[in-house]
Amino acid sequence: SPFGVRALHAFLKYAETGELPTHEMTDREPDSPFEWEVMRAIQDLGYEVQPQVGSQGFFIDLAVRDPEAPGRFLLAVECDGASYHSSAIARDRDRLRQSVLEGLGWRFHRIWSTDWFNDRDIEMKRLIDAIEEARAAQDVPEPPVRENSTESHVQRAEPEPVVEPDDVRLPPYEFADPIIQKQGPDFASVPDKELAQAIMEVVSVEGPIHEDVLARRIVKAAGLKRTGSRIRDRILDIVHRLVHYRHLQQRDGGFVWPVDMTTPPIRSRMLLEQTERTLELVAPEELDAIILDVVQRSFTISPSEAARMVVRGLGMQRTGHVAVSVLEKRIDALQREGRLVADERGNLSSAPNA
Repeated sequence: SPFGVRALHAFLKYAETGELPTHEMTDREPDSPFEWEVMRAIQDLGYEVQPQVGSQGFFIDLAVRDPEAPGRFLLAVECDGASYHSSAIARDRDRLRQSVLEGLGWRFHRIWSTDWFNDRDIEMKRLIDAIEEARAAQDVPEPPVRENSTESHVQRAEPEPVVEPDDVRLPPYEFADPIIQKQGPDFASVPDKELAQAIMEVVSVEGPIHEDVLARRIVKAAGLKRTGSRIRDRILDIVHRLVHYRHLQQRDGGFVWPVDMTTPPIRSRMLLEQTERTLELVAPEELDAIILDVVQRSFTISPSEAARMVVRGLGMQRTGHVAVSVLEKRIDALQREGRLVADERGNLSSAPNA
């Protein structure tokens, strides 16, 4: 049937019931090798992807599911080929199509095939940022889902995602914003004193912070994009001098702390770049504090469930083998210190005197 007839039918249904279906599942596969490649790249980030989602007579190339609520989509990813650039009709049609779907709550991100193949790293960074921005905007109400049916007027709404009452909500990570003025064209022109002040500023706001992340912050403040070995060595040499003169403290694992800090803050890493959202870049003492907080909230909890909640609280995507290994070591250490106890089933609880 013509699209106009279906659109009128949908509008009349909306006028009668106030319900406007926004997407339906299809069994269609991605339309091109380019879409397949982008879909696999998103899946490698840990997200589930649904290709060719139908919405109001249109089809969205790739829809990224919300890992916190699989019945909800975070983002519509459109994969546009080179021929798209030369077609004014296609661009006009897609502008109208996108405005309609955005009005229904969809968020869009476009990837051009030429950009993807010419500089995939930049496009991956844009894609990750778009997904994270969509995750941060999850307060948008979820519209009802239209299931496939031979009768277009039959609608079923999927159950709303259940928000677990014991989810850990940590305060957001705060970023320092130092400014470093180079005296010349390269990093070597920055005086040691100015570098030391910038390092102190970053550590005071973001500490405890891993030395690798600290080096990135300083390089970025100087307007550079890469942290070479010479630049990193110079930054860490100044850090060691500040530690020697007791302006900072450095602990095992390469973490730099403010000199007067004894208890670390616990913070969500959701707003950090993907490369910085790993447990290896979280100070062991901060991980311990989060684990203890999770166990105390839950009264008693299995180690695997505690690990899942810690990872979610930190704003990370999934509990992989590396994350499990890191958390198991911290849980074992807390048990040896007598701050956690395990019952006969292995479930954890806070020690009476902890």
